Amino acid sequence: MRRVLFVIQNRAGRAVARVVLRTRIWPLPWDPQPASPVECIVDVAPLPLLLVHGDAEKAATPDLIVRLARQIRSLVPA
Repeated sequence: MRRVLFVIQNRAGRAVARVVLRTRIWPLPWDPQPASPVECIVDVAPLPLLLVHGDAEKAATPDLIVRLARQIRSLVPA
């Protein structure tokens, strides 16, 4: 994901994408900003959800994942 953000957010990354991938990326910020996965996680209930993240991930800590899972579970009818 860091590589994708580098390509999208940096002028050098967009130049690499244009030359190597033959893809042009709009240089202005997104309007509106897309919602974060943490904000959207409740919207997927009651579907099964698999979260995969690395040890260095700061956005989805194990405590946050457990809290969100409990929130989703409370939305699902028994």
